[in-house]
Amino acid sequence: MARTALLSALSLVLLALAAVPALANNGGDVSQLWSTDTYRCTKDQLGWSFMIARSYHSYGGIDPNGRLNTINARAAGIRYTDVYHFPCYGKVSAQQQMEDDVSHTGKENFGMLWFDIETNTSPGCQWSANLADNCRFMGELIRAGQGLSLHMGIYSSEYMWGRIMGDDCHVGADSSLPLWYAHYDHNPSFSDFRSFGGWTRPNVKQYWDSV
Repeated sequence: MARTALLSALSLVLLALAAVPALANNGGDVSQLWSTDTYRCTKDQLGWSFMIARSYHSYGGIDPNGRLNTINARAAGIRYTDVYHFPCYGKVSAQQQMEDDVSHTGKENFGMLWFDIETNTSPGCQWSANLADNCRFMGELIRAGQGLSLHMGIYSSEYMWGRIMGDDCHVGADSSLPLWYAHYDHNPSFSDFRSFGGWTRPNVKQYWDSV
């Protein structure tokens, strides 16, 4: 399933600036393997200029389709290809997760890696009931990514971030990671954004849950 998003053109070059309509681009995230023809269709018919492929599963393992999706999207003429990483808390160390993800996906195939912060129901990978522990683990993931010279961002919603990390956890914002937030209001605008997790403005909005 793909979900439509609004992305600031400036955030594509890692400038954390809020988008204005003239600088907005459409794209989406992908969790299944798509062919080059499918990506070409989304580019030509839906106007996609970017895509974000899942590269790491919630159960603590790489997504073998992540690398292929980025390659197919680029072959279709989609200019910007990112990946998203669904963290596993408890079963696999932060360092190992990041090394496995990058080793399989290939740094040359993506611009940014986004951490998908939402409820994880996979056995052995659920977030802790201790929010401070979750926040510390998030910091470990970020530091591991920094050690691999990755450009990173956070995907979450105000509700999910508060429930998992806690309102006082600013580890992503304090590390200057851009924010991709979710609000399925079918409105490709940042006008609804409310500050959370230390972020005062977003870079990407998830505004539709299917295309």
